[in-house]
Amino acid sequence: MSLVPIDPDEGKKIMSGKRPININDIDGALKELTLMFGHIVSKRQLATNLSSRLGITVSGVEKALDRGLDNGMFLTHHCEAGWHRPLSADERTDENGHEKSPLTT
Repeated sequence: MSLVPIDPDEGKKIMSGKRPININDIDGALKELTLMFGHIVSKRQLATNLSSRLGITVSGVEKALDRGLDNGMFLTHHCEAGWHRPLSADERTDENGHEKSPLTT
């Protein structure tokens, strides 16, 4: 048997107990928080749910959500009004083929 060393960055993540929030985490929380597509929740509501799921402080989750918006990772789940589940292609357009806002669904 031989031991294979891990990447130093991976080791830091393991030792710190931190892991990045990913889009699947957000999807799961939004499914729980929203009853239908287009329903908007606040950053605090989403952060509180993710905090309890992931064992991270609410402020830590809020910072991670802001970083995800800044780097474009979470833009599909966010609009000016707040956080929402992304709409399917059919739900994004009205009967005339125009883009709908998540607020109008």
